[in-house]
Amino acid sequence: MAAVVCAAALFMSCEKEPEPQEIPDNIFFTTLPGTVLAVSPNAELVVFRGRGNDIFMANTTTDETTELFFGMPVEISAVSNNGIVVGSCVVAEGERDGFYYYAHTGVMETPDTPAGFGPECVITGISADGSVMAGYAMHQADGMYKGVKWTNDKPEALPYPTDDRFGDNNVEPKGIYPESVSPDGRIIAGRVDVGTTSQGVFWRNGEWKWMGGVNEQTVELTDGGETIDVKFTAKHGGQFSANSRYCCASFGIWGKSVVGVNSEIEAPAIFDFQTETMAVVSDKGQGFAHFASNSGELSYRNLDFTAPKAYFRWPTAFGGGSGGSGGLNSTGGSNGVETEGQPYVQGLFDGIYIGPCVTILQMTEDRSLVVGTFFNSDNGLYIPFYIRRAS
Repeated sequence: MAAVVCAAALFMSCEKEPEPQEIPDNIFFTTLPGTVLAVSPNAELVVFRGRGNDIFMANTTTDETTELFFGMPVEISAVSNNGIVVGSCVVAEGERDGFYYYAHTGVMETPDTPAGFGPECVITGISADGSVMAGYAMHQADGMYKGVKWTNDKPEALPYPTDDRFGDNNVEPKGIYPESVSPDGRIIAGRVDVGTTSQGVFWRNGEWKWMGGVNEQTVELTDGGETIDVKFTAKHGGQFSANSRYCCASFGIWGKSVVGVNSEIEAPAIFDFQTETMAVVSDKGQGFAHFASNSGELSYRNLDFTAPKAYFRWPTAFGGGSGGSGGLNSTGGSNGVETEGQPYVQGLFDGIYIGPCVTILQMTEDRSLVVGTFFNSDNGLYIPFYIRRAS
């Protein structure tokens, strides 16, 4: 099968476009005309919004794309391995409600909320098998949004902190927002809004804990030849690794290193639920983490609209130490410590050029299937793609 990898779709062109390449018969490369909204933990289902605002689901193993019909405006949060899509929909002007949608049958349902909560909710995460969902709803007594967990459609209120993570009882949370569910359904990650910032939190075994391992970390970064102390405050949690050990996160960095004195940016981070520690990418400025592998590798992108770059970092790049195998402080690994996303994916698939600024959104453990985006410098859009190697 011969194909041109770069400029493979009508709407795209690539920076420094290479010569057309012959793609081996055992490798399949596809671009998706739209914006990725959610990817299943096994990387087989991609939900995306098309150019006409319609929503589709692509199967990365069969190359089939199906339109999803919701009948109303929706915001998509996540999709399970068996095709259950969750999010929120508009039910009236200024009002939203959570939903779960069975893509294979087209049936859409809205869940109940726990006693003491308003009827509307937002669902933000779902387990791989679809049995556990999480989100938030308004608590009627105080008007605050608080976390809710659904197990086989049965709702329960999640416990929550009553002060901020530094133990200041005078700082009450303004809202508790679960944001993702681990594939095995045992962990929920999210954030607590406190004051003018937010702080990372997770729930496991019916209890909540702050993310980050320690309340505050101080490191030294070099900016223009000057050494600056920068404080880190843990932020929210995002997409989990397929084995539920790690999740993407972000850290609020206070300091002068990027945007000025006493200002905050969000830096990519990864949280290890086994050791309950967090590692931060503190040398790339503002950015976002998108994918965590089963061994603690992290895919992330900087927030530079003029020259965006995406990276893939191994645990060894987060510092030395004597952590466990595959842990954030592991000294093992032989693939280097960091590379840009494009050469990494190119190395997995026989040197095939995808495009600049390749960001990995999901990847199978054997690296035979990658879902991601690359940057189109002509229009400033990130083009979704998936590439797989046939067994």
